[in-house]
Amino acid sequence: GNWYGTTQTVYYKPTTGLAVDHTVGYIQPSMLTTAGMDISNRSNITIDGLAFTNFNVGVAGFDSSATNSNIVIKNSTFTLGGHSIWFQTGTHGNNTNVQVHDNYFYRASTGVAVGATVVGGLLTGGNATGWAIMNNEMNQMGTYDGTNTPTGLDQQAISLQNFQNGVISGNYVHDGYAKGVILYGESGGICSNNLITKNRFYNTNAPGLQTAGSGAWAWNGNTFSYNILWNTGSPGASQDDPYPINISQGSAASSTNYIIGNTVYGGSRDLIFIYSGTAQYLSIKDNIMANFSRSSVLFNLAVTNFAMDYNLYGVDGKIYYNDGWRTLAYVQSNAGLEMNGKVGDPLFTNPSLGDFTLRAGSPAIAAGVYIPGVSTTNSPNIGAK
Repeated sequence: GNWYGTTQTVYYKPTTGLAVDHTVGYIQPSMLTTAGMDISNRSNITIDGLAFTNFNVGVAGFDSSATNSNIVIKNSTFTLGGHSIWFQTGTHGNNTNVQVHDNYFYRASTGVAVGATVVGGLLTGGNATGWAIMNNEMNQMGTYDGTNTPTGLDQQAISLQNFQNGVISGNYVHDGYAKGVILYGESGGICSNNLITKNRFYNTNAPGLQTAGSGAWAWNGNTFSYNILWNTGSPGASQDDPYPINISQGSAASSTNYIIGNTVYGGSRDLIFIYSGTAQYLSIKDNIMANFSRSSVLFNLAVTNFAMDYNLYGVDGKIYYNDGWRTLAYVQSNAGLEMNGKVGDPLFTNPSLGDFTLRAGSPAIAAGVYIPGVSTTNSPNIGAK
């Protein structure tokens, strides 16, 4: 067949039959240099309704010399591959205004990966800014057959390095072995002012949210709000640190990050793990934590610039603080935290079927506190307010 274009659209015309009857493909000799569609150094492109199957990289944007901006990837499928969508900043500066929405990902190592470029141990180029990753479904990520994981690849549904001013909303990440969203400050980079909201993470053997980095990195001014994490981070998982919310912080931290209004239900021994000695500039409020096996929140004395209050715990005596499992009263008296926290059954409507709305009489109703700048509009956990 042949490819031909108009001003706005590229078409494929087969020599026989219809385009929908044909598959176009080729052998990929290298993961880093070829992809099903390579839009490196290109801008103002929309990819709509394509199917990528058996790929090393589905769509690549390795902007080594020119900007990648105003890219839209929508209504497409990515099945059985390595990195489904992989962008990496280059020497030019920022990687801006990319929209990834309403796509379906199935059994790929990574759904959306945004990487920083390091040359000779030094960070080059800029950051990924102004992205929107919304309303995608990511099914059984991090496994190619439902059981085993690929070797030599990271297993992450949404992997974001030096990511700034982005929105990650309305995504459904379920089953499999991949981490849900990881914000990573690469080689002293900063992840800042991102909104991760109204996503659902279900039945994954790895964290729904993880922050990490290398060098003098930081995550500053980010908000993780009104997400549902249900049976995530199961013990015995293939991933390290299998906690639904797994937080660490770099030495360059300078502004508060918010974990607000989330429902964390079951699946792990510890629901919110705060890496001792590194977490700071952190506010944990208005969350509901229930049906866990060991602790609701795990933190230690080294945490600074830290606020935790107005949370609901399904059972008492399960806050790990000062090298032991403590009651809510102990934490209030000894740490000055959770002065307005509560212990009790949240009375979810039907949690076994994923219905986390609140029944009448729930201790979470009208028990939260307003957080300036954190919207509650159309929250899947709005009852907690």
